[in-house]
Amino acid sequence: MPQTQQTTISKLLSVIDYHSVPPVKAVAHLDLIVQAILDQQVLVGRNLQKGDQPVALQIGELFYRSGVWFCSAWDRLTKKWGTYRCDYLVDLTIQKAAEETFTLAELREIQQRYETHYHNRPFRCRLTDFGKELVQKNHYPNMSLEEKDGVAYLVGGYHEEELGYMTHYLVSLGRHVVVEAPKELRDSVQAEYRQILAQYES
Repeated sequence: MPQTQQTTISKLLSVIDYHSVPPVKAVAHLDLIVQAILDQQVLVGRNLQKGDQPVALQIGELFYRSGVWFCSAWDRLTKKWGTYRCDYLVDLTIQKAAEETFTLAELREIQQRYETHYHNRPFRCRLTDFGKELVQKNHYPNMSLEEKDGVAYLVGGYHEEELGYMTHYLVSLGRHVVVEAPKELRDSVQAEYRQILAQYES
């Protein structure tokens, strides 16, 4: 770069700070995961997120959210798409067997079908203006923002196995969200608030 541009960038770096959440846990195989994505290879190992399960993953994407590395992948053992915390994937190695793998475009199609059919329980939540801002800062692929008559809504779908995750996410928005539907999600959020209140009453 010319010296004038170098000087300008140095000045900018001295007055602008970008704050991000540092990694919560180290990921031992991040370089291997990236290599497997680029080379369209399958990684075999174990997933400790829910017990200790063998996996054979062809990973379609790697992303970083709130201090945690995640990957979205097709598991050749279960024949299902899923999202995995990378720090819970252990003993990863490249599968040596000469099996045909999906292209990245094919993996995106699989992911799209999964998002459409797996998240089969629609939800709708009303947001305050600050709630809308909180969602814009932190949201997930199964949800989106809508506006109607000047009111912001968080809409999307979830699977029954994700009720706890949805409850935790919505409670994190505090008084800036009201669950309108479905009833099971509304009840779950109310039960979580009651447990929080009980901690202060004891």
